[in-house]
Amino acid sequence: MASNRILDPNELGAHLNLLRAFHDLKSQVEDGSKLGFSAHKLSPEEAWKSFVQASVDRWWFTNLLLAER
Repeated sequence: MASNRILDPNELGAHLNLLRAFHDLKSQVEDGSKLGFSAHKLSPEEAWKSFVQASVDRWWFTNLLLAER
């Protein structure tokens, strides 16, 4: 029997867990506890933006540029 559910409860739970993980990570970055250096000169928003940009750059380099070799 086909289900008419739009959202699967297990997938919804996994999605909410992922959102919580990003929220927790963002909170840690904004308060400086996840950066590994003093970010007192950065606003919380600038710290998060820098962290995300560095993560994207690292992913891009690791997964795309090195994979071409």
